[in-house]
Amino acid sequence: MSTKISNHSASLGYLAAQGCQALRGVSASPRLDAEVLLAHTAGISRSVVFAFSERTVRPEMECRYFDLIAKRVNGMLVAQLVGKKEFYSLEFVVTADTLVPRPETELLVEKALAWIPEKAKMSILDIGTGTGAIALAIKKHRPHACITGVDVSEAALFVAKGNGVALDLDVRWLRSSAYSALSGERFDLIVTNPPYVEKGDPCLLDDICFEPRLALDGGTDGLDIIRVIVAGAKKHLSPNGRLLMEHGLDQSGVVTKLLQANSLEVLGSYCDLACHPRALGAQVATP
Repeated sequence: MSTKISNHSASLGYLAAQGCQALRGVSASPRLDAEVLLAHTAGISRSVVFAFSERTVRPEMECRYFDLIAKRVNGMLVAQLVGKKEFYSLEFVVTADTLVPRPETELLVEKALAWIPEKAKMSILDIGTGTGAIALAIKKHRPHACITGVDVSEAALFVAKGNGVALDLDVRWLRSSAYSALSGERFDLIVTNPPYVEKGDPCLLDDICFEPRLALDGGTDGLDIIRVIVAGAKKHLSPNGRLLMEHGLDQSGVVTKLLQANSLEVLGSYCDLACHPRALGAQVATP
C-alpha cells in the first residue's frame, strides 16, 4: 500500500478520503472502515469525523492512522485493530485470542430469546463462547436465566470474563472442550457457534487468518467439533431441552443428518439476513 503522508497538518476529511481510497477493493465498506479507524486513532466519535471534516490532526496521529489502514489492507479486521466490536447492541472487547463476533451470529441470540420466557430461570450453555458475546447478550435480555459459557481457550475465557465485568452481567465461565468439564450437568438450552470451517478452505487465508485458528478450524470436513457437540447433546439436555447451532453455508443438510442420527429432532432451519441457511434448532426426539 502506498499512501502519501502530508507535509502539513492534514484534515480529517482528507485522511478519511485517503483511507477510503486505499481500502477500495479490499473492504466491502471502505468509507466506514476508514472513518472508524480514523475516529479510533484521533480518540473521537465517527460523527465528529464527518461533521468537522476540516479539523486537522497532528502528523504523528496521521502516521498511526495510515499504519492501521495498511494493516486493514493486509487483511486485519477493523474490530481487531480497534480492539472492540458491537454485537446485539452491546460492545465487546476482542483480542487476537478471540473470534470477532459476526452480525449473522446475532441470529442465534434472536432464536434463543424467542425460546426463553422473560422471567424463566432456565439453564443455558454456550459452547465455544469466545468473547462471551452470545452468553452475555442472552443474559442481558433474560437476566433470570442461569448461563454458563465454556471455551477450550483460557485466553478467550479471560476476555469473556472481562466483558462480563464491563457489562455487569453474571455468567459462569468454565474452561471446557465442549462438555468435558460438565459431567452430569443438563441444560434447558445449548447454544453454540462452533468451529466449522474446513481445514483446506481458502478463507482461512483471507480476512479471518488473523483470528485464532482454534475458533475456526473444524477439521477436514468442518464437522469435527459439531460431531462432538451433537453426539453429547442428548446426554446434556434436560427432557424438554433444545440445541441451537450455527453452521457453515453449505452444511445444513449434513448437520441435519447428524442430528437425526443422534436421536435429535430438527425443529427448524434458520436463515441469516442474506437468506443463507445459518443455524439449526433441535430437541431430543420423542419415542
